[in-house]
Amino acid sequence: MIKNVYHYLYFRTYRMILRTNKTSTESSSARILSLLFFANIMSLYFLFSNTHNSIVIYSCGIFGFTISILNLRYFDHKKTESLIFDFKDIQVKVFYRYLADSYPYLSFLILLISLDLSYETIFYYFGILILIKLITLFWNA
Repeated sequence: MIKNVYHYLYFRTYRMILRTNKTSTESSSARILSLLFFANIMSLYFLFSNTHNSIVIYSCGIFGFTISILNLRYFDHKKTESLIFDFKDIQVKVFYRYLADSYPYLSFLILLISLDLSYETIFYYFGILILIKLITLFWNA
């Protein structure tokens, strides 16, 4: 189940990137997921750590970097082709599709919240997201 969710998250990221990047969509999707995993690990550190101990932050950074590299190695060319072929014809509930599509936005939002940034910054983030969605809506129309 978890492996299928992970693969579906990659597939939806691939489909989102495919709209704009036609040349290196597979590697770009793996890179974005790797950056999101790194951001999520650092968010967990900042959420649950009151003091900024240099050893712990470096350890979390190294762990996040290692997970990111392993994620890049996991999605090789054969794996991505088989994933795209497997998920191309599968019908998934709309809720799960929106949840997978919003994963990058939610990860960045959690990173902003974990860094204890002001509410103004978070509202700016929401404003930028709304503007991006409106531009893509009118661009496709």
